[in-house]
Amino acid sequence: MKTTYYIEILKDLIRKEYSPRNITMSSCGDLSLDVFHRTSENISASTLQRFFDLVPKTASISKTSLNILSEYAGFSDWDDFCRKQESSNENLLKEKYIPDEMGLKLFEIALKNHNFSTIIDYLKLLPISDDKELNYTKQRLGSLFEEVFRRDAVARKKLLPELAKIEQGRYYFYERIVDIDYLSVYYADALSHYKKYIDYNDKALSIRDFVFASSLEILNFTNLNKKRQAIRKAYELFSFVELTEVNLDLLGSKFPLTRYYSTYLVYLKLSNQLNNDEITRIVTLIDSLVSETNEVDTNTFIIGELFRALLYCERYYDIIALYEKYKMSNIKFYRPDNYYIPLINAVEASYRHAGISFKTEELAFILYGKSINQL
Repeated sequence: MKTTYYIEILKDLIRKEYSPRNITMSSCGDLSLDVFHRTSENISASTLQRFFDLVPKTASISKTSLNILSEYAGFSDWDDFCRKQESSNENLLKEKYIPDEMGLKLFEIALKNHNFSTIIDYLKLLPISDDKELNYTKQRLGSLFEEVFRRDAVARKKLLPELAKIEQGRYYFYERIVDIDYLSVYYADALSHYKKYIDYNDKALSIRDFVFASSLEILNFTNLNKKRQAIRKAYELFSFVELTEVNLDLLGSKFPLTRYYSTYLVYLKLSNQLNNDEITRIVTLIDSLVSETNEVDTNTFIIGELFRALLYCERYYDIIALYEKYKMSNIKFYRPDNYYIPLINAVEASYRHAGISFKTEELAFILYGKSINQL
């Protein structure tokens, strides 16, 4: 398998050498000439087409061709190229690192080829940090996981339990990809794996993780109209984390706090305990989180969570009143990932249910600060 990865890395290096021209069926002739001019070695256009997967492969690439291409990429030969990759991997094992494009490419290849041990070893190298330098890595890994897990049942079955066992797996996948506003059915089963490895010795961390996992389980069962299972999970959550100032302080950030409050509203509705006093109390608590932050994406998440819970509780006029309040306060919302989806759906549904005309153009401007034509 390692040879396959190194060949993919070599492809990327050759693409960079040939840049900015794209390597296509027709350009392989020109690339063949370029290789000859640089190495004085011949490699046919048809061989290059097979190497870059432009035509079906009838046989493996020969060692002779790999030697020529390695030389074109700046190495003595294929063996020299492989040794340099081995050396690079050994250096990566010595310290935590932020991967470059080549490292991310290796990760993508391993994920798509079911080399799950490579994925786990790779993740163990990554730091656990909210450093801005890691933002690109988080986004890339997230999109790769999402792309593969949505279509690959084998990858979900075999890799999700392994990701739950390691801190980096929980950090880079579970806490950042599974935690979306409309829980994907592809990830629902992953939560049971995640909960097995919650560190109950760390009270603050365990409370946060339990809220995170349980709230998503409740959301999933609610979406599937499995009321009994949702109530049972909610009872477990609110028995483990009671609504006290101490526990809420331990939750730390606004994200788990919001998730806790909004899930509590849903639980009251499911268990027929919802009343106006509880609605007012929880809405006030969530609304206070909005007034405490000027971060656009955080406010989008908080209000989206609140509106989704209120929509489930059929509190349409509460949503409209809050929306009008935020509009008067000139609060803008960001449009990342799925944060804005429950917000926009709840607002539109509430106006529609109340029989009040609602202009999509106005919504676009309030939410994004742009006209509908600019989105």
